[in-house]
Amino acid sequence: MHDLFDVRYAASASEHYGLDPDQRRAFDKIVESVEATLDEETRPDQRYFYITGYAGTGKSHLLKSIIQEIGSDPRGPHQVILAWNGMSAKQVGGVTVMSYFSLGFDDTSVVGDNSYMRSTEELTRRMVRGIKGSEEEEQLRKGAVIYVDEVIALHHTIVDAMSATFKQIRHGRPSSQLPFGGLAVVFCGDPCQIGRVALFEGSALYGPEAYPTFPFWRSSCWAEMGPTVMYLTRFNRGADSDYLGLLKDIRNVSEEDDGVPMFTDTSLRVLAKIRDRDGGRMEPR
Repeated sequence: MHDLFDVRYAASASEHYGLDPDQRRAFDKIVESVEATLDEETRPDQRYFYITGYAGTGKSHLLKSIIQEIGSDPRGPHQVILAWNGMSAKQVGGVTVMSYFSLGFDDTSVVGDNSYMRSTEELTRRMVRGIKGSEEEEQLRKGAVIYVDEVIALHHTIVDAMSATFKQIRHGRPSSQLPFGGLAVVFCGDPCQIGRVALFEGSALYGPEAYPTFPFWRSSCWAEMGPTVMYLTRFNRGADSDYLGLLKDIRNVSEEDDGVPMFTDTSLRVLAKIRDRDGGRMEPR
Protein backbone atom coordinates (compact mmCIF):
# COMPACT_ATOMS: atom_id res chain seq x y z
CA MET A 1 0.00 0.00 0.00
CA HIS A 2 1.37 3.41 -0.94
CA ASP A 3 1.31 6.23 1.58
CA LEU A 4 -0.99 9.11 0.70
CA PHE A 5 0.92 11.91 -0.94
CA ASP A 6 1.83 15.01 1.08
CA VAL A 7 1.45 18.21 -0.98
CA ARG A 8 4.08 19.98 1.16
CA TYR A 9 6.54 17.25 0.20
CA ALA A 10 5.64 17.73 -3.45
CA ALA A 11 6.52 21.41 -3.29
CA SER A 12 9.96 20.77 -1.81
CA ALA A 13 10.59 17.93 -4.27
CA SER A 14 9.71 20.05 -7.29
CA GLU A 15 12.15 22.74 -6.15
CA HIS A 16 14.83 20.06 -5.83
CA TYR A 17 14.63 19.34 -9.57
CA GLY A 18 15.19 22.97 -10.56
CA LEU A 19 11.75 23.43 -12.07
CA ASP A 20 10.28 26.81 -12.95
CA PRO A 21 6.90 27.84 -11.44
CA ASP A 22 4.86 26.41 -14.34
CA GLN A 23 6.76 23.13 -14.24
CA ARG A 24 6.40 22.93 -10.46
CA ARG A 25 2.62 23.28 -10.65
CA ALA A 26 2.46 20.51 -13.24
CA PHE A 27 4.90 18.35 -11.25
CA ASP A 28 2.94 18.73 -8.01
CA LYS A 29 -0.41 17.98 -9.66
CA ILE A 30 0.78 14.93 -11.58
CA VAL A 31 2.79 13.36 -8.75
CA GLU A 32 0.01 13.96 -6.22
CA SER A 33 -2.66 12.47 -8.49
CA VAL A 34 -0.57 9.47 -9.52
CA GLU A 35 0.28 8.67 -5.90
CA ALA A 36 -3.39 8.92 -4.92
CA THR A 37 -4.40 6.58 -7.76
CA LEU A 38 -1.74 4.06 -6.75
CA ASP A 39 -2.87 4.21 -3.13
CA GLU A 40 -6.44 3.32 -4.06
CA GLU A 41 -7.05 2.08 -7.59
CA THR A 42 -10.73 3.00 -7.68
CA ARG A 43 -10.28 6.59 -6.48
CA PRO A 44 -11.89 9.08 -8.89
CA ASP A 45 -8.71 11.20 -9.03
CA GLN A 46 -7.49 12.25 -12.45
CA ARG A 47 -4.96 9.67 -13.66
CA TYR A 48 -4.36 10.80 -17.24
CA PHE A 49 -2.08 13.72 -18.14
CA TYR A 50 -0.58 15.30 -21.24
CA ILE A 51 2.51 17.53 -20.97
CA THR A 52 2.90 19.82 -23.97
CA GLY A 53 3.90 23.38 -24.82
CA TYR A 54 6.31 25.53 -26.77
CA ALA A 55 9.71 24.28 -27.92
CA GLY A 56 12.34 24.94 -25.26
CA THR A 57 9.97 25.00 -22.29
CA GLY A 58 11.43 21.91 -20.61
CA LYS A 59 8.78 19.28 -21.30
CA SER A 60 11.23 16.37 -21.26
CA HIS A 61 12.97 17.75 -18.16
CA LEU A 62 9.63 17.89 -16.37
CA LEU A 63 8.80 14.34 -17.47
CA LYS A 64 12.17 13.02 -16.29
CA SER A 65 11.73 14.80 -12.95
CA ILE A 66 8.34 13.14 -12.45
CA ILE A 67 9.76 9.73 -13.36
CA GLN A 68 12.67 10.19 -10.97
CA GLU A 69 10.45 11.38 -8.13
CA ILE A 70 7.87 8.59 -8.41
CA GLY A 71 10.65 6.04 -8.79
CA SER A 72 12.69 7.35 -5.85
CA ASP A 73 10.95 5.04 -3.36
CA PRO A 74 12.26 1.45 -3.63
CA ARG A 75 8.76 0.30 -2.68
CA GLY A 76 7.25 2.54 -5.32
CA PRO A 77 5.24 1.54 -8.37
CA HIS A 78 6.44 -0.20 -11.49
CA GLN A 79 7.17 2.39 -14.18
CA VAL A 80 6.81 1.75 -17.92
CA ILE A 81 8.70 4.44 -19.84
CA LEU A 82 8.11 4.39 -23.59
CA ALA A 83 8.88 6.38 -26.74
CA TRP A 84 8.70 5.49 -30.40
CA ASN A 85 12.32 6.02 -31.42
CA GLY A 86 15.42 4.90 -29.59
CA MET A 87 16.88 8.38 -29.08
CA SER A 88 13.77 9.68 -27.32
CA ALA A 89 13.50 6.50 -25.25
CA LYS A 90 17.13 6.76 -24.14
CA GLN A 91 16.71 10.40 -23.18
CA VAL A 92 14.00 9.58 -20.64
CA GLY A 93 15.47 6.25 -19.51
CA GLY A 94 12.94 4.06 -21.28
CA VAL A 95 12.55 1.66 -24.18
CA THR A 96 10.86 1.83 -27.55
CA VAL A 97 7.24 0.80 -28.01
CA MET A 98 8.27 -2.00 -30.37
CA SER A 99 10.83 -3.36 -27.91
CA TYR A 100 8.47 -3.26 -24.94
CA PHE A 101 5.69 -5.15 -26.71
CA SER A 102 8.12 -7.44 -28.60
CA LEU A 103 6.84 -6.21 -31.94
CA GLY A 104 8.64 -6.82 -35.21
CA PHE A 105 8.23 -6.22 -38.92
CA ASP A 106 6.22 -8.60 -41.06
CA ASP A 107 8.27 -11.11 -43.04
CA THR A 108 7.20 -10.00 -46.51
CA SER A 109 9.10 -9.00 -49.62
CA VAL A 110 9.28 -5.46 -48.24
CA VAL A 111 11.91 -4.38 -45.73
CA GLY A 112 10.33 -2.78 -42.67
CA ASP A 113 6.73 -3.79 -43.38
CA ASN A 114 4.89 -2.40 -40.35
CA SER A 115 1.55 -1.93 -42.08
CA TYR A 116 -0.26 -4.12 -39.52
CA MET A 117 0.00 -1.18 -37.13
CA ARG A 118 -2.81 0.42 -39.11
CA SER A 119 -5.16 -2.17 -37.60
CA THR A 120 -5.98 -1.63 -33.93
CA GLU A 121 -7.26 -5.19 -33.59
CA GLU A 122 -4.21 -6.88 -35.15
CA LEU A 123 -1.79 -4.65 -33.28
CA THR A 124 -3.57 -5.33 -29.99
CA ARG A 125 -3.34 -9.07 -30.60
CA ARG A 126 0.41 -8.84 -31.14
CA MET A 127 0.96 -6.54 -28.16
CA VAL A 128 -0.93 -8.87 -25.83
CA ARG A 129 1.10 -11.80 -27.14
CA GLY A 130 4.28 -9.87 -26.37
CA ILE A 131 3.31 -9.33 -22.71
CA LYS A 132 1.40 -12.52 -21.81
CA GLY A 133 3.31 -15.00 -19.70
CA SER A 134 6.12 -12.59 -18.88
CA GLU A 135 7.15 -11.06 -15.55
CA GLU A 136 5.90 -7.78 -16.94
CA GLU A 137 2.35 -9.13 -16.97
CA GLU A 138 2.41 -9.66 -13.21
CA GLN A 139 3.89 -6.21 -12.62
CA LEU A 140 1.15 -4.59 -14.67
CA ARG A 141 -1.58 -6.45 -12.82
CA LYS A 142 -0.23 -5.12 -9.52
CA GLY A 143 -0.21 -1.54 -10.80
CA ALA A 144 2.07 0.74 -12.77
CA VAL A 145 2.56 4.18 -14.23
CA ILE A 146 2.79 4.48 -18.02
CA TYR A 147 4.84 7.27 -19.58
CA VAL A 148 4.91 7.95 -23.33
CA ASP A 149 7.35 10.59 -24.56
CA GLU A 150 7.02 12.10 -28.05
CA VAL A 151 3.51 10.67 -28.18
CA ILE A 152 2.93 12.71 -31.33
CA ALA A 153 4.88 10.07 -33.27
CA LEU A 154 2.09 7.55 -32.61
CA HIS A 155 -0.89 6.97 -34.88
CA HIS A 156 -4.28 6.72 -33.21
CA THR A 157 -4.32 2.97 -33.82
CA ILE A 158 -1.13 2.50 -31.77
CA VAL A 159 -2.51 4.43 -28.80
CA ASP A 160 -5.82 2.56 -28.92
CA ALA A 161 -3.99 -0.78 -29.18
CA MET A 162 -1.84 0.06 -26.15
CA SER A 163 -4.94 0.94 -24.14
CA ALA A 164 -6.74 -2.25 -25.21
CA THR A 165 -3.67 -4.34 -24.38
CA PHE A 166 -3.39 -3.03 -20.82
CA LYS A 167 -7.14 -3.58 -20.39
CA GLN A 168 -6.76 -7.24 -21.37
CA ILE A 169 -3.65 -7.78 -19.26
CA ARG A 170 -5.36 -6.26 -16.21
CA HIS A 171 -8.75 -7.92 -16.75
CA GLY A 172 -10.42 -8.56 -13.41
CA ARG A 173 -8.70 -5.71 -11.59
CA PRO A 174 -11.01 -3.06 -10.04
CA SER A 175 -10.39 -0.40 -12.71
CA SER A 176 -9.46 -2.58 -15.69
CA GLN A 177 -12.41 -1.29 -17.72
CA LEU A 178 -10.90 2.21 -17.82
CA PRO A 179 -8.52 3.39 -20.57
CA PHE A 180 -5.11 1.74 -20.26
CA GLY A 181 -6.62 -0.73 -17.80
CA GLY A 182 -6.93 1.96 -15.13
CA LEU A 183 -3.18 2.59 -14.96
CA ALA A 184 -1.94 6.16 -14.51
CA VAL A 185 -0.70 7.57 -17.82
CA VAL A 186 1.52 10.58 -18.60
CA PHE A 187 1.87 11.57 -22.25
CA CYS A 188 4.47 14.13 -23.34
CA GLY A 189 5.25 15.88 -26.60
CA ASP A 190 4.55 18.78 -28.94
CA PRO A 191 2.37 18.15 -32.04
CA CYS A 192 4.12 21.05 -33.79
CA GLN A 193 7.62 19.57 -33.59
CA ILE A 194 7.59 16.11 -35.21
CA GLY A 195 5.22 14.03 -37.30
CA ARG A 196 3.89 10.50 -37.02
CA VAL A 197 6.04 7.45 -37.72
CA ALA A 198 5.87 6.23 -41.32
CA LEU A 199 3.75 3.13 -41.92
CA PHE A 200 4.21 1.00 -45.04
CA GLU A 201 1.53 1.93 -47.58
CA GLY A 202 1.86 -0.88 -50.13
CA SER A 203 0.31 -3.71 -48.10
CA ALA A 204 -2.50 -5.74 -49.63
CA LEU A 205 -3.80 -6.57 -46.14
CA TYR A 206 -3.46 -3.26 -44.29
CA GLY A 207 -3.46 -0.54 -46.92
CA PRO A 208 -4.13 3.12 -46.02
CA GLU A 209 -7.44 3.15 -47.91
CA ALA A 210 -8.94 0.35 -45.82
CA TYR A 211 -7.08 1.30 -42.65
CA PRO A 212 -6.62 5.07 -42.50
CA THR A 213 -4.81 6.46 -39.47
CA PHE A 214 -5.00 9.77 -37.63
CA PRO A 215 -3.10 11.69 -34.91
CA PHE A 216 -3.04 10.25 -31.40
CA TRP A 217 -5.70 12.68 -30.15
CA ARG A 218 -8.16 11.12 -32.60
CA SER A 219 -7.91 7.78 -30.78
CA SER A 220 -11.00 6.39 -29.07
CA CYS A 221 -9.28 6.17 -25.71
CA TRP A 222 -8.21 9.85 -25.81
CA ALA A 223 -11.83 10.99 -25.55
CA GLU A 224 -12.45 8.47 -22.76
CA MET A 225 -9.38 9.59 -20.86
CA GLY A 226 -10.12 13.30 -20.96
CA PRO A 227 -6.52 13.98 -19.92
CA THR A 228 -5.48 17.03 -17.97
CA VAL A 229 -3.30 19.09 -20.31
CA MET A 230 -0.22 20.74 -18.81
CA TYR A 231 0.74 23.45 -21.33
CA LEU A 232 4.19 24.95 -20.73
CA THR A 233 4.96 28.42 -22.11
CA ARG A 234 8.06 29.57 -20.19
CA PHE A 235 11.31 29.17 -22.17
CA ASN A 236 14.10 27.28 -20.40
CA ARG A 237 16.27 25.56 -23.00
CA GLY A 238 19.12 27.46 -24.62
CA ALA A 239 19.98 31.12 -24.77
CA ASP A 240 18.38 32.04 -28.11
CA SER A 241 15.07 33.26 -26.75
CA ASP A 242 14.42 35.29 -29.92
CA TYR A 243 14.48 32.16 -32.08
CA LEU A 244 12.27 30.29 -29.61
CA GLY A 245 9.92 33.26 -29.75
CA LEU A 246 9.74 32.89 -33.53
CA LEU A 247 8.77 29.22 -33.13
CA LYS A 248 6.10 30.33 -30.66
CA ASP A 249 4.70 32.81 -33.20
CA ILE A 250 4.69 30.17 -35.94
CA ARG A 251 2.72 27.68 -33.86
CA ASN A 252 0.14 30.34 -32.97
CA VAL A 253 -0.75 30.99 -36.62
CA SER A 254 -4.19 29.62 -37.51
CA GLU A 255 -4.90 27.87 -40.79
CA GLU A 256 -7.82 30.28 -41.20
CA ASP A 257 -5.55 33.35 -41.08
CA ASP A 258 -5.20 34.95 -44.51
CA GLY A 259 -2.09 36.66 -45.83
CA VAL A 260 1.26 37.09 -44.12
CA PRO A 261 1.33 35.90 -40.46
CA MET A 262 1.37 38.69 -37.87
CA PHE A 263 4.77 38.03 -36.30
CA THR A 264 6.27 40.22 -33.60
CA ASP A 265 9.02 42.69 -34.51
CA THR A 266 11.56 40.44 -32.77
CA SER A 267 10.46 37.42 -34.83
CA LEU A 268 10.65 39.46 -38.04
CA ARG A 269 14.23 40.42 -37.20
CA VAL A 270 15.09 36.74 -36.67
CA LEU A 271 13.51 35.86 -40.02
CA ALA A 272 15.51 38.60 -41.71
CA LYS A 273 18.72 37.05 -40.37
CA ILE A 274 18.02 33.46 -41.35
CA ARG A 275 16.04 33.72 -44.59
CA ASP A 276 17.60 32.30 -47.75
CA ARG A 277 18.76 35.16 -50.01
CA ASP A 278 20.87 33.25 -52.52
CA GLY A 279 19.33 29.83 -53.09
CA GLY A 280 21.42 28.20 -50.39
CA ARG A 281 24.84 29.15 -51.78
CA MET A 282 25.81 31.00 -48.61
CA GLU A 283 25.15 30.21 -44.96
CA PRO A 284 22.61 32.42 -43.13
CA ARG A 285 24.15 35.41 -41.33
